[in-house]
Amino acid sequence: MRACFGQDFKETGVVCASYSRALSRHKKTGKTSPPCDVESPTTPVWTTETTEFGPIQRGPFGQVLLPPGIFEEILENKENLVNSGSLKEELNKVKAHMYKEFVKNWKNPIYENQFRRFCQATGAQTLFDDILSSVTYPRHSENRLKLNEKRVVGIIYNLVYCLSQWCNTMQVDQALYLQTSHANQEAILTEHQLGNTCSRRLMNNIRKSLSSNHRDDLQQFFADAIKNEWLLVLVTDDYTTIHTIRRPTQTNSPKPTICAQSL
Repeated sequence: MRACFGQDFKETGVVCASYSRALSRHKKTGKTSPPCDVESPTTPVWTTETTEFGPIQRGPFGQVLLPPGIFEEILENKENLVNSGSLKEELNKVKAHMYKEFVKNWKNPIYENQFRRFCQATGAQTLFDDILSSVTYPRHSENRLKLNEKRVVGIIYNLVYCLSQWCNTMQVDQALYLQTSHANQEAILTEHQLGNTCSRRLMNNIRKSLSSNHRDDLQQFFADAIKNEWLLVLVTDDYTTIHTIRRPTQTNSPKPTICAQSL
């Protein structure tokens, strides 16, 4: 027994439960269980099990070896969970920041990839990525992924616009673009009901304001040019026949006559 277990069964000491049962069985039957051999000791067998956290190893006595870096990943996910809130809470954070930057401070709206950092700066850590993952599949190409990122920007702008009509920078830009593309009032009204543009009344007011300020801007520009002695080169196309916007009635496009350029 001393050769098998390292101590005599008559001696007192603390041993594990398996060896305690083996000693008890030896006292009754004279046999050892499990059989031990000093010259060829048994090697503990470890098994590998695949889990959702990665491959883990289990020992013969219940030991568990986790994959490297699993604790750091758990701490990071916990921190992100604490910092993130519900969808409505994150939208309210983005809405407040949009109103401050784009409406009150008159800064240019952001439509490109920087919008992800804009959302994260407001405290909405997972809003952009959560929506992007909801509309993206692993089989999508790199170009499709970039397109989806632009669409997510539009989705967030529309969601914020549903919360507050003051945050309508994208909707105003869309309405002015459609108007310059000769979309009629009914088309803009339909887009407004879908949340893509501002109302027709607001669009017309903005157009009137831009038109009234255009003359003042030009006068200020020419005054600055005279004051700073800038050299201005104006190239103007002077057509004797002016064509207005109309619905075409023939396949051939009309040609301007007697075109002259004034330098």
